[in-house]
Amino acid sequence: MGGGAVTRQEKIAKARELRGQGLTAKQIADRLDANESTVRNWYLGGVCDCGALIEGSSRIRRPTQCPRCHTAKQTTWTQERIIEKIQEWVDLYGETPTSYDWEPGKAKHAGSANAVAIRQRFEDGEWPHVVTVQRRFGSWNAGIERAGFDPLPAKAGPRARSGIKPRVLPTARAAA
Repeated sequence: MGGGAVTRQEKIAKARELRGQGLTAKQIADRLDANESTVRNWYLGGVCDCGALIEGSSRIRRPTQCPRCHTAKQTTWTQERIIEKIQEWVDLYGETPTSYDWEPGKAKHAGSANAVAIRQRFEDGEWPHVVTVQRRFGSWNAGIERAGFDPLPAKAGPRARSGIKPRVLPTARAAA
């Protein structure tokens, strides 16, 4: 790819360019002296809000941020911010979040009939992952209690309530 050291971002851009020309992952890997599965990750990705190219994945959910932005986002979940997000969830949905709400993949595996709606609500907002809440407070229920709410009883399941209420966006509420 020319003289000098080639950055990973340059290799990703070149892999995407070559893929656009119709080359296979193997052909690209040979040209860029890279592993074929790595090349697939390179051209399956997207672009982060900061402009960096994101490596993709063959997994179900592809990353939407570059590693730097992802790490920066991860470090912003203080106890105070998590409490605010729990309270915001209650304002939006009229009920406390369950651990399944903030780990939607688990709801699907638990057989929740509302798994798709749970995933959509999670992806519609900026919510900490259930593990983040557990790390900051020691347990999911401790976080819910610190936010001023009563947690659901143990083993309540992915949705022990009457169902998922429609989302009311804050902007829609303000405009009404």
